[in-house]
Order: sequence, then C-alpha cells, then structure tokens
Amino acid sequence: MSPDPILLIGGSGVIGRWTARFLRAAHPNVALLIGGRDIAKAEEVAAEVGGAEAVVLDPTAYLARLNQAGGTIMKLE
Repeated sequence: MSPDPILLIGGSGVIGRWTARFLRAAHPNVALLIGGRDIAKAEEVAAEVGGAEAVVLDPTAYLARLNQAGGTIMKLE
C-alpha cells in the first residue's frame, strides 16, 4: 500500500468507526485520517484505532473550534 495516509470521510460515525477498525486490523502500519464534522468524535475514533489522526471536514466547525481556542485567521490579500 501507499505510504500516504488514507482519509476516511465520515470516519467518526457508526459505519466509519467500523471501517476504521477493519482498515487498522487489515493494515496495521497504514496512517489513517479520521475525517468528520465533529472533531471530538473523530479524535475518539483515532485514539481507539491507533496510528490515526482526526481531521475536520466541515469548515464552519473548524472556525468555531478556532474561535473557542482564541485563535485568529490571517486574511490574505
């Protein structure tokens, strides 16, 4: 398999979690990106399967989390 990570879109839902477990069991060394709108759920799945990272696939959720953390977005002109 490719050394590039596999992005599992919808990976934090019921089917996505099952798929992540299956992928991890079949390919223990492949990096997984668990993508979803709810970063907390994606992080939970990533921690459960190991060797995975959670990513937000909903830009509005990303902006809300950034705002909660007191972050800013630099506007490019």
